[in-house]
Amino acid sequence: MKTTKTIKALIVTTTALAFTAIQGAYAAPNFNQAVADYNAGRYSQAAAQFESVKAAYPTNGLNRYYLALCHQALGHLEQARQEYQYVATTNDARLKALAMQGMQKLGGARASATPGYNPNPAAVAAANAAMAAMKNGQTGSSTNPNVMPVKKIYKFTAPWCASCQRFAPIFEAVKPKFNDITFQEIDADSNPDLKAQFQVSSIPRLVFFDANNKVIYNGGTPTTADGFTRLIQRYK
Repeated sequence: MKTTKTIKALIVTTTALAFTAIQGAYAAPNFNQAVADYNAGRYSQAAAQFESVKAAYPTNGLNRYYLALCHQALGHLEQARQEYQYVATTNDARLKALAMQGMQKLGGARASATPGYNPNPAAVAAANAAMAAMKNGQTGSSTNPNVMPVKKIYKFTAPWCASCQRFAPIFEAVKPKFNDITFQEIDADSNPDLKAQFQVSSIPRLVFFDANNKVIYNGGTPTTADGFTRLIQRYK
């Protein structure tokens, strides 16, 4: 299958990422679990874990590259393209090249899952090398100098969503800390156009905007008020 060959080719190249400047995301336990799930073929679980890491470390290029691969393996081509597009804006030349390659390959891929696909163990080696480099102090900046400060935050939610209800008190607790940011709650069921516009495939979902209404973050929600605060501060 063409999609399978495409993903295999992309994963093999992740060995080169062992020497990439490392960010703090690799200290997160859920990153380790995400890599394990990904290489075991549990793409949905891996994507959820990578989304969690993304919420805490939104500018980590390698994590988002893995997330793109997960979405591609699941046949979520639009989500994969969105992640590749972000990775293509990072300062790491190798990551940018991989992301551009990924977007080019998506053009010929079909929106269907890839059953029976077993990823190359090189992905695990790259992740382990990245974490080892982090422990040795070879860390890079976790902020993107090209991103303008966040000025507005959408939270997509729904009354029936248990995860949304768990995040609700966290959202309310953090709002008073940032008087210069507009916080807005969006009912995903009542606003299908907005849901489609921002490609919200799961909730709760956060979307950050800068002063020009440009989306600077579109991802999952942290599990603690401190985590949500840190996420916002990364875009301040």
